[in-house]
Amino acid sequence: MAEEEPWFRVLPSKVPTRFLFVANAGPRVGDDLAAVALVFAPFGAVVSVEVPTPLKAHCLVTMEVEAAAARAREVEPKPQALKPETLHPRRLYSGP
Repeated sequence: MAEEEPWFRVLPSKVPTRFLFVANAGPRVGDDLAAVALVFAPFGAVVSVEVPTPLKAHCLVTMEVEAAAARAREVEPKPQALKPETLHPRRLYSGP
């Protein structure tokens, strides 16, 4: 049986940062910001989720520490790990 593709593609960061740019997520595509925070909470404390451009489908997640953001970049969660009520089942793109 072929392994499922991850629902979340992580882009490498050239420098350590607490910030994650998450594409294909946010109010523009029907996501509550609290739900976006829940997706990243398993990696560490989420300080905020902001929408820099309301007309675009992306948001900026700020983690409490760089290590938490690094964990989010390293782990590729599978769709079955996501609670259906959290976000719509679509691929998210997260980067520095």
